[in-house]
Amino acid sequence: MTKITFTRKELYNLVWSKPMIKIANEYSISDNGLRKICRRMKIPLPQQGHWQKVEYGKKANKIILPKKYDGDKSITLIERVGEYNTNKQSQFSILKSEVEALNTYSLVVPDKLSKPDKLIITARKSLLVNKPSMQHNQEGLVNTNRNEINIVVSPGSIRRSLRFMDTLIKLLKKRGHKVVIGSDGVTYAVIRNEEIQIQLKEKLKRVIIDNGSWKRQELHPTGKLAFRYGWFNKREVVDGKSLFLEERLSFILAKLELKAKKEKELRLEREAYHNKVEEENKRKIFIQKQKNDELEKFKNLFASAKLLHEANTIREYANTVRVKALKNNNLSKEVKKWLEWVEKKADWYDPLIDFDDDLLKEVDKETLKFNKSYQGW
Repeated sequence: MTKITFTRKELYNLVWSKPMIKIANEYSISDNGLRKICRRMKIPLPQQGHWQKVEYGKKANKIILPKKYDGDKSITLIERVGEYNTNKQSQFSILKSEVEALNTYSLVVPDKLSKPDKLIITARKSLLVNKPSMQHNQEGLVNTNRNEINIVVSPGSIRRSLRFMDTLIKLLKKRGHKVVIGSDGVTYAVIRNEEIQIQLKEKLKRVIIDNGSWKRQELHPTGKLAFRYGWFNKREVVDGKSLFLEERLSFILAKLELKAKKEKELRLEREAYHNKVEEENKRKIFIQKQKNDELEKFKNLFASAKLLHEANTIREYANTVRVKALKNNNLSKEVKKWLEWVEKKADWYDPLIDFDDDLLKEVDKETLKFNKSYQGW
């Protein structure tokens, strides 16, 4: 572990030499923590898009270090050893810094459209042709058609909105994502296979119209753009006093990627829960089926045992009649014929013999009633 002390001037040169995320990788401090130190020491920081301008050879102004300062003269940082510990940073700040640090990306919205995405080409035609809507007291907003990228702005904001959305679409594609129009006509940013609804809409303000005899309210465009994302838990990023949407592309992209990550985690949790419930239901159904089958087998066993018991009871009765007839010397032809008939009926009733009886084949042995399908004559 090596401690390195920087004077205010040296720290100023350091933060203007490379992106914050790279400095945070070299020292045991988060990029956000380093920004706080610089603000405390009144050290100006590169503005949004500075390093992208440097990468593409564009003019990037460097803010001069203020001389008037009476605070700490130096700061000590600990040089990082081994793997960078990302636990000290929030997932959002890591993603945002990652986007800002990758030189292959351009976070600068151009002054003019250059090779616009096909979604932007289609949207531009609609926005320039469609007439401003007058419904719901909303004055002067133009919107794209269904099955087109969702943009709702005033005529004066059309070109700006197209340039912003074109840059955002290209950034998403470079990050391996895409923007699609769903079968429901809604615009989605598809990130990690998660669909996040997006829209660019101009903010409105309430204006009181006084006609003398009565007053009414109308909603008029403000020129401020708002990028909206999400569905049930909708969020939006709005033009601020100091930062416009064009200067918050890394913020927006990081927010979208983080939301997609959380949406995927929630979806996997829901799927795991439903799979668990489904498996539990299958287990319960399987066990219940086993119980039903077992009960059915026992019922069959009980019925067969009962039939056998009753068949043997019939045989015992017949044998008792035979013994009594012999004892009384009364074993006549009629008695013998009857005993033969009883033996056949006992064999028919016995489940282990199951003797066929033409006259009783439509009879249910358990109820000793003719089956419902038996029609008689």
